[in-house]
Amino acid sequence: MISTFEFADNVVGVIVDSSLDEELMKKLQRHICKKFESHDEVNLFFEIKEGNKMTFKAFIDQMKFNVDYDGKFNKVALVTDLKWLHNSMAVKDFIMSADIKSFTNEERLKALSWISH
Repeated sequence: MISTFEFADNVVGVIVDSSLDEELMKKLQRHICKKFESHDEVNLFFEIKEGNKMTFKAFIDQMKFNVDYDGKFNKVALVTDLKWLHNSMAVKDFIMSADIKSFTNEERLKALSWISH
């Protein structure tokens, strides 16, 4: 299940509270694309709730999406306890020009503060 919220006009907030597969990722991407229709750049807050997984195929689909829409993201806050996803941030500069930071689920409030400024 994906919940979305907005706390600033150019910020898309997404909370995933289930395992994230390709189908759910496509739904998320459609939501983000709607925001691109009215904003040149957006900030993305993306949280995977503790205990949930992300398939490798969903990860690859998201990386392709990020490359396709590079320049449309200003900042991305990734909130998750999935260690492999935090480790993948080591290659973020090769994929996107956006400012990307990863946070643990315990650092959620810090991530919200960072993405909104």
